[in-house]
Amino acid sequence: LIVLIVIILAAGLFAGFSLFPEPSRLDDITVAPPGDLTLSVGETKQLKVIALYDDGMREFVTLGCDYTAKKLKPGRKAIITVSDEGLITARRKGNSTISVSYIQRRFLTGDITRTAYIFVKVK
Repeated sequence: LIVLIVIILAAGLFAGFSLFPEPSRLDDITVAPPGDLTLSVGETKQLKVIALYDDGMREFVTLGCDYTAKKLKPGRKAIITVSDEGLITARRKGNSTISVSYIQRRFLTGDITRTAYIFVKVK
């Protein structure tokens, strides 16, 4: 019986089947709302992020992303802030940029990171 199992597994591996198939591979991320944003001072806007995979799968990953607003010189009040959940708050007039990064953790082949940038104008 053990010999039969080994033969079946070997034949499957030889034919291209794997006991541990590689998961879908991250291709890109999209951020909504799309394009540049224009906000008024005090206004908030929630970002939504979707991961796009090589097999056509789509996944909401908003809460798994890293959000970073452009840093200003020390002592300057931020134009915008962005929370860990992707909520943007307009603090004062000006222009800023947010980077949104998502990392797909892959044990065997290494992590994949995709980053999108959003331009924000506060009026």
